[in-house]
Amino acid sequence: MEEPTIKPLSYTHRNFIFISAVVLFVLSLPVFIFYAIGYRYTVVSDEPIITATGGLYLANEYDGAIYIDETEVTGKTRLFSKSYYIQGIEPGLHRVHVQSPELHTWVKELMVISQVVIEAEAFNLPLTPQLRPVTEFETTDGEAVYFKNKPAILTSASSSLPYIISTSTATSTYEVNPEYVLLKDLFFEKASTTALLNKIEASKNQSKFNFATDGLVIDYSSSTATSTIKHDDLQLYKKNEDVFVAILPETKRPPYYFCETKLSDVAKSRMSFIGFSKNQEEIESYDATNILSDSEQERSCRNEIMIDRMGKRVIDFNFLPTGSNLVLLQLEDGIYVTEIDDRSWQNSQLLYLGTDLEMIIYGGAIFVNDNGQYFEVFTELIGG
Repeated sequence: MEEPTIKPLSYTHRNFIFISAVVLFVLSLPVFIFYAIGYRYTVVSDEPIITATGGLYLANEYDGAIYIDETEVTGKTRLFSKSYYIQGIEPGLHRVHVQSPELHTWVKELMVISQVVIEAEAFNLPLTPQLRPVTEFETTDGEAVYFKNKPAILTSASSSLPYIISTSTATSTYEVNPEYVLLKDLFFEKASTTALLNKIEASKNQSKFNFATDGLVIDYSSSTATSTIKHDDLQLYKKNEDVFVAILPETKRPPYYFCETKLSDVAKSRMSFIGFSKNQEEIESYDATNILSDSEQERSCRNEIMIDRMGKRVIDFNFLPTGSNLVLLQLEDGIYVTEIDDRSWQNSQLLYLGTDLEMIIYGGAIFVNDNGQYFEVFTELIGG
């Protein structure tokens, strides 16, 4: 029985297939290019048109549900970061919100421009405080020890560390917690620093005297200092009753939320080539980081942004250790995390409720002194 033989294609056939493939590639290349830069063909309208769309790059710590105008967005995060790139968004004002069980909801209204990728950073704090108690004494197994009763906050919070309630006041069977000793010293140091700053501030307000400290600028290297605080390219400070975040003078490229990007005439001409949005005023007034070349955009940046204190008195402030766009505000009724980005509004979420508090940042962690009880406060769900 003879084996079947496979004959190669003739030269004419091979040449035809090659030419067809080249022609198909050339014809489809513009379609892929236009799709990549944001153009979409809309068939659901009365008159099908080609529309230029925009994109959103959203950083998100949790894998929560993302909604744009009440429609859930499906997709996967990037490989090395918890962030989403959402494309094909029609130009205009859109409401974006991120939600997840047991967490606060983050909401932002953002203006999307065709062929522009805008940035945003969502954050979602736990609805229930996530705490690690730090007590003066602990067991040999590292369990926190409370004598006779526990702080009221633990009845409505999640604790990451086991603790026991001792029925006796004897301490001989327990070990002294060195972390407690350290925190006690740090809070004492901060109280002394705050008292000094308050004294200097009070002296400045007494105009009938001329103090030698009138021009004094205190710059403590300690993270417990309450004067101007620097983090990366930003500095945080208090002016009168309000708190501001400013760009350091040597900063070459400020964060996106400090700047307003206006498109040049060349960019607007290119973007209006096919079915662009008719509302040019919204386009020219929007603040964004986009994918156009530097020659096609004009950036104007502010020097500072005021943080929304919600009409309450500011007691203390600091940068959140885990977020470049977030600050800690200790107000008269508790500690809040507030975003710097003030497009549409600044989201604020409660981290720890209380009226007689002190807070410090040490070793990248947030510690609170609540009437003599020390806790580390987490910005994420324990075990999440």
